[in-house]
Amino acid sequence: MNKMLIIKTLFYFYKKGKNLLGGKGLTKYSFVRKVKNYSSSNLQTDHAEVFGNKLILGKKGLALAVSHYDEYEESEAKIMEEKIKVGSIVVDVGANIGLHTLNMARIVGNTGRVFAFEPDPSNFEILGENVKINNYQNIILEEKAVGDKHGRVTLYQSDHPGNHRLFPQTKQAKGEVEVELTSLDKYFIDSNLAEKINFIKIDVEGLEFSVLKGMKNILKNNKKIKILFEFMPKNTMEAGFTPIELLNYLTSYDFKLFCIDESTKKLLHVSNNEEILKLCSSTNNTIGRNLFCEK
Repeated sequence: MNKMLIIKTLFYFYKKGKNLLGGKGLTKYSFVRKVKNYSSSNLQTDHAEVFGNKLILGKKGLALAVSHYDEYEESEAKIMEEKIKVGSIVVDVGANIGLHTLNMARIVGNTGRVFAFEPDPSNFEILGENVKINNYQNIILEEKAVGDKHGRVTLYQSDHPGNHRLFPQTKQAKGEVEVELTSLDKYFIDSNLAEKINFIKIDVEGLEFSVLKGMKNILKNNKKIKILFEFMPKNTMEAGFTPIELLNYLTSYDFKLFCIDESTKKLLHVSNNEEILKLCSSTNNTIGRNLFCEK
């Protein structure tokens, strides 16, 4: 049987079971644990097709990740389909290997543009390959980290290619590499695009607040900008910020905050920032909660 078919079949039943149980208690069954562990350890693949795009996963690309994209990243993709228009200017901060970069490039079409920032050299190389094999001409690639300063900084690498950070990691540290850091205000200062940016996706493992502080002018002057980011209070605190400070910063720029219901893929408006923190603490927050912001 084809390896990808095995993967899809296994995870079809895994997700069905998870949905039936409301995502709770499924791994208490030894068979489920064995299926999940076997899939992540042995059923590896180096490519996939996700959201209509070909995707090279690289040496670290697990077959499990393909199912993870279908199950978790699907909610983000749905928001992008609803909120991004043809011809839009969008920014992907923490592009990794290009899952959402490619999807947004497909959505905005030839008249739009996608600015993709990824500091890790290995991820950036695969990102470039993925752009090339899908023949997108509307993507601008930048091998840079994004924050509230600019210069050269240390990127602390993890065993997992999606967990690299700009602050030391005690458990997942694999190596270090020096990378270029910029802010979005600085990057767009000499162009007329800052006030034309329609959508920004941010996934930077806890340093989302740094990215937001580095785009004060954009947030102030751009009235139509929308932001989608992964909010993990634990990572935010490890980066040296308080989660409520981040949320209050966004509402100070007149953003309305929405949680994404991962089961229905719908946006839930939450007017109280403290309530967002409660929602995060009341769920299994190992993969974070996606927040969508618009004025």
